[in-house]
Amino acid sequence: MRSLSLYVLLIFFVMLHSQCASFKESPKYRFSDGLYKVRHGGQKEKAYITTNETDLKMYSRDKNRVIDTSRFQQLDLTGTERNGTPEDYLFSKTSFDIDLLNLPAKYRAKIGDMPPQLDAGLFNGAVYFGQRIDIYHFKRAENRIGNAHATLNHYSFSMGGFAGLGTTPMSQYVTRPLVDIEYSGIVFPAGITTLFTVNRLTFGVAGGVDHLLDQNKKNWIYQGKPWLGLAIGIHLN
Repeated sequence: MRSLSLYVLLIFFVMLHSQCASFKESPKYRFSDGLYKVRHGGQKEKAYITTNETDLKMYSRDKNRVIDTSRFQQLDLTGTERNGTPEDYLFSKTSFDIDLLNLPAKYRAKIGDMPPQLDAGLFNGAVYFGQRIDIYHFKRAENRIGNAHATLNHYSFSMGGFAGLGTTPMSQYVTRPLVDIEYSGIVFPAGITTLFTVNRLTFGVAGGVDHLLDQNKKNWIYQGKPWLGLAIGIHLN
């Protein structure tokens, strides 16, 4: 049952990321206007970017951090423009990030005579906050007959902390002294995580501790003990 719950949660969140139209409008997913670090042909600079569905304009910034609006370089995002010159650009920026996390699986180490456990609770949600870097990779090339093809992919990396609420199965097997009833205990998870984004799918690894919030917290063998788990994110900002 635990493995089934894990697979159901994974499928649900993959579908949510890949199909939910509202997420496409998030500035974390689309290439929005702003100041970026630009890498192209071994050159590095900072430029202000304005973009729409068809093209991108880069305005250079001088040593005094003044943006020159009189000149700009334009990139065709559709890949239909034919100029015979391959283009490969990396645009990156950093920001403070706030996400919702789901923690569908937690690996708990062996304690006493209890073997290692994979805890796949029905609900394990948290709020994440941390530093993030977004990278947009634009690449354009032409084949031998002059047909152009352009791609724009989004990647990100972030690291920070989280806290939230979740559930865990409670029984005589995970309590000392023994608790005779079985139920889903409410826990407060907190810890750190590293998240990766590929286009609109965000996933990562998390490490933390759980604190049971009911009267059996002193009996629970995993109270305050570290775990390692999987994290899946949904962007808020």
